[in-house]
Amino acid sequence: MKIKFSHLYEKMPPDFQVSRLLEIEIVRLEDLPEKFLNDDCRIVGGGYYPLPRKGKYIILWLESSIMNIRWQTIRRWTIEKEKYYSSAIGKLVDCVVDECEGWGIVKGGKDESM
Repeated sequence: MKIKFSHLYEKMPPDFQVSRLLEIEIVRLEDLPEKFLNDDCRIVGGGYYPLPRKGKYIILWLESSIMNIRWQTIRRWTIEKEKYYSSAIGKLVDCVVDECEGWGIVKGGKDESM
């Protein structure tokens, strides 16, 4: 399985490229602490990936394969994604950064309009 990222994020451990999917957690963004969301979306070099203020999402809890550092990523929930990620729990996954222009990056802090 491959998990794609739009940018390199500060949350990523040095050896994030191959990580084990430990578990998934279904959440509502409005129930998560703002600090957790900000930390999750902080891009290396500045800016944040914008998330909406609310909605149903999946947290993928990962562990890097060499240094065994636990980390996470937040993905939009669909029943198909829930089944897809659930099928990979306990397996190693490839984590790939595919930086693109036009992803709606917010410079300097979280976008208050979300």
